[in-house]
Amino acid sequence: MKSFSQKRHAIDFLFPVTVFFVFTISALTVILLAAQIYQSTTDDSQRNYTSGTALSYLTEKLRQNDREDGIFLDELDGTQAVVLLQETDDASYLTYLYAWDGQLRELYVKEGTTLSPSAGKSILPVKEFSVEESADQVITFHCTDTSGDTASAVYAIRSSSR
Repeated sequence: MKSFSQKRHAIDFLFPVTVFFVFTISALTVILLAAQIYQSTTDDSQRNYTSGTALSYLTEKLRQNDREDGIFLDELDGTQAVVLLQETDDASYLTYLYAWDGQLRELYVKEGTTLSPSAGKSILPVKEFSVEESADQVITFHCTDTSGDTASAVYAIRSSSR
């Protein structure tokens, strides 16, 4: 009997090794691209969260309190603030929305009570916050977050006696 002996060629070894390396390099490239996309998405999300959430919070508070003479601008110890007036049967309460010490804050007090702006509850970190009201009762907010991104929102007061 004759025995069969196969000759081994170099291609029999090189082809599987080459396919393995191509697969490995492709997989690593996909992983690196996915990590880069994830990083940019989380960075964008974080930037949008701070300024966008602050403005969404403010506009929702205004919508909730949009009644006759319920919204006006004032100062709280020299700090510009949006003031929301809520009246109950026995008393009136004011909610101040303002920026103080790098934070957007909310302060809820009985009318006539004087407190320091530092007494307000911290909502979100902000670098700058400004609000202006035009003659046609439109309030414009500008909010700069801690990374320097600025966002703006506009709210038209619907019910007012002014």
